[in-house]
Amino acid sequence: ITAVPFALIGDRAVTASMILGFALYGYAATRARPALRDPRLLSIIYINTFLIEGLVSFQMAFIWACVFFFLFVEAVDMRRWPLAALLAVLAVTTHPFAGAAAVGCYAVYAAARRPRDILPLAAAMAAAALVIAPFALYIYSAPAVDATRSKDLMGTLRFIARYRGLVVAMPL
Repeated sequence: ITAVPFALIGDRAVTASMILGFALYGYAATRARPALRDPRLLSIIYINTFLIEGLVSFQMAFIWACVFFFLFVEAVDMRRWPLAALLAVLAVTTHPFAGAAAVGCYAVYAAARRPRDILPLAAAMAAAALVIAPFALYIYSAPAVDATRSKDLMGTLRFIARYRGLVVAMPL
């Protein structure tokens, strides 16, 4: 996202992208759940300690994955299947763990909530999975994942899920 702006303004492009992602988090959450347009409810979303910690510790990939996930939720709820598939790909490839968990859980929830949408939702998720498959295979060959014991990696992911999960689930 920041490659071209980085060439123009340097490190400030990365900071601007993080701030933009933080602002779009609220926008995307209000798109997913219009009730959050009430400023009191939206302020509760923004004062979430784990969201603020994500901003302060510069978890840009996680924040942007949340933005794409909430837009995915809106697309699924509006039955815009091609857009839902695209946003699922963006959420998962931006932050593989948080994006995949959020998209997967919401897809199951949406299928249970509206059984008549199972086929188009499954088709959208299958299309997204086809695009994501090479990316997922690449992740397993990445040095950080390849050199880490599975037990340690899963422990870290479980630890992260407790805190980051609230940032993803709270607006819903």
